[in-house]
Amino acid sequence: MPTTLEINLMLEGRTGTSPAQLTVYRQDWWEDGFDIEAISEEHNQRPQYWLRLTGHNAPKKGTYRLDGDDDREDRLLIEFGLYNRDVQPIENGAFILESIEFNQRSLKGEFEFTWEHDDEKVEVQCWDLEVLSPSTHDHEP
Repeated sequence: MPTTLEINLMLEGRTGTSPAQLTVYRQDWWEDGFDIEAISEEHNQRPQYWLRLTGHNAPKKGTYRLDGDDDREDRLLIEFGLYNRDVQPIENGAFILESIEFNQRSLKGEFEFTWEHDDEKVEVQCWDLEVLSPSTHDHEP
């Protein structure tokens, strides 16, 4: 039975700190990159968050600035927001890639960035990102 992959986030804004758990529903891996999408469960009173992590040109272990102004050819990109409403490319923060194996379709790392939503800045953090194998769920949420 396949294991469901989850990404645990901590969101800190002016109303306080709250956790969010996103389930990976799609992964694409190729010889020098990846695309991973995750979404939180739909709840009546809670927003539904969506996240995409993308790597291009064979990302290697190290720290990546998310503003895109560094001189690296390899790239890590994050898109984040409210599902179907307010998804934005993230252009601030950092992604620390601790390990990556393209042939095994796995990576470990952590990231943090600021997400601006409704005139509020929300700090988003993930300290335990671990993707071990491709998701068997290959469908839109």
